[in-house]
Amino acid sequence: MEKMAGSELKNSFQLVAWQSNISIYTILLLVEGKAVSLLFKLQIKMNFLPYYMKWMPDKSYIKLLYRVRMGKKCNIENPVTFNEKIQWLKLYDRKPVYSIMVDKVRARKYVAGVIGDSYINPIIGTYDSFDDINFDDLPDEFVIKCNHDSGSCIICTDKDLFNIADSRAKINKHMKKEFFYSAREWPYKDMEKKVFIEEYLDDIKGDYRLWTFNGKVQYIAVVLNLYTAPCVLWYNRDWELLPFRYKRLLVNEPEITKIERPDELNEMIEAAEKLAKDIPFARVDFLCTEKKIIFSEITFSPESGFTSFSPDKYDKIMGDLIELPAKTFKE
Repeated sequence: MEKMAGSELKNSFQLVAWQSNISIYTILLLVEGKAVSLLFKLQIKMNFLPYYMKWMPDKSYIKLLYRVRMGKKCNIENPVTFNEKIQWLKLYDRKPVYSIMVDKVRARKYVAGVIGDSYINPIIGTYDSFDDINFDDLPDEFVIKCNHDSGSCIICTDKDLFNIADSRAKINKHMKKEFFYSAREWPYKDMEKKVFIEEYLDDIKGDYRLWTFNGKVQYIAVVLNLYTAPCVLWYNRDWELLPFRYKRLLVNEPEITKIERPDELNEMIEAAEKLAKDIPFARVDFLCTEKKIIFSEITFSPESGFTSFSPDKYDKIMGDLIELPAKTFKE
């Protein structure tokens, strides 16, 4: 038998993997057994699924993941609910500027150009890896993050007590993540991964996430106890408390049932709508300190489009607010 070249051998392995994954995908769609569902949930939790299914087309992968995460089929062709429309947008609304807007480093220049420098928390340093950081040059308080993912945040309030080894392990783990492949959020594909350090904000009084639909703020999610027992209260733009929650956070239902309208609300709404202009859906996040409003991040796919609301009907109510644009990407 003729010996295969390295590239040919790699391609043949990929083909086998692709064919195997198609078979698994077909089985999942045809079989309703709990064992199959549990197996795939375990693979997702352990990051097996994204790795082994890199070669699966985005549409097929999204349908598979939606079935596993949401427990039902995803109507990609004629989306109705919020989550279905987010999946559609992930596939077909692919503007290059989105990749800049979700990059936690590059977004700052873009955001400053739209709403002004005063909303930007200064970056102390940007690095290719954790080991490039010179801690002797850092202030006593700082925050370390990765630019390409969620959950990598490390807060230091006393450099003398800072655990460098544990922090290195966490950041290195996040730097290995291929965020695009986990849920096929296109803006993260081929993003140059960086570690960055920003100034620590010691006077944060509010974490507000403004949900914009076709450029208009409709909902404000107020995040409480983010790093302990996170929960969210929802308001409309007129600051009326709304009767729905995230299902996964119901266990942390807050004792607080009402929050005073922030003085900065109108300014946040104005800034969010400038950033979300001509975009079908965007969540624009701000932190309010005692002195000013700070831009936090923009996302086009909250929870990657697998958000479970309670009551369920709000998935459809929110879906009705999104007007889908013409496709900017064709399969």
